[in-house]
Amino acid sequence: MGIGGLVPLPSDAIITPVTFHVKRRKLRGFLQACDEAETGKRELAGEWVVGKRTWQRLQTEWKQTHAGSSTGQKPKARTERVILYIHGGSSNTFMLGVHLTYLSISGAYYISSAASQRLISIPLAKYTDARVFALDYRLAPESQFPGPVHDVAAGYFRLVEDLNIPPENIVLCGDSAGGGLCLALLQYLRDNAYAMPSGGILICPWVGEYLKERTLKLCSHICRSDNELQVLGLEFSVRCCADACFT
Repeated sequence: MGIGGLVPLPSDAIITPVTFHVKRRKLRGFLQACDEAETGKRELAGEWVVGKRTWQRLQTEWKQTHAGSSTGQKPKARTERVILYIHGGSSNTFMLGVHLTYLSISGAYYISSAASQRLISIPLAKYTDARVFALDYRLAPESQFPGPVHDVAAGYFRLVEDLNIPPENIVLCGDSAGGGLCLALLQYLRDNAYAMPSGGILICPWVGEYLKERTLKLCSHICRSDNELQVLGLEFSVRCCADACFT
């Protein structure tokens, strides 16, 4: 059983595991070689995370849309918000602020999964009233750069091209190593003239090591907090980031 199988699920959230085949998409730039190597047989996994209230709202809207189409009314443009969540490298999901960075320094890019970071993805889905697509990317040492960036790009184009979700309805979100991958994806999309998502939520993103020693000293003090305070702090962080991105 993986770590995700041990993570308890709250009664007010729905988790749906999914897999999809990685297609060739004629990607440009430094991902061109990775794209050309795809045969369409490789799979990526992840999970859809949605709060039950959001799910009920989406079901109501879907029924209203289909009722309108049966009467000949033109369907409205899709305005549903979707968050592409990229997990960090920590297997301990009881985190607060920089505590997240401390735990992920030793595991960035080579441990953890979307399922093991549900204490981030579930509050994110609930407080933003949006569906969250949490993606599993290839981990080190089996995969090296730019493999994880290619996987994150594959997840983004899966939403945009295969599921027809407008880029302006998508927000990227990542913690620690996942935050670094979100930033790498944003830079790749910008530099290669692809449609950009509407924004990004970077939670303690790992984008450099020049503050590593100072961060470790600060985290050694913060890590004394108890688990209840850490969870409350995480939920507060999610609320603040979501409010800034969706208002």
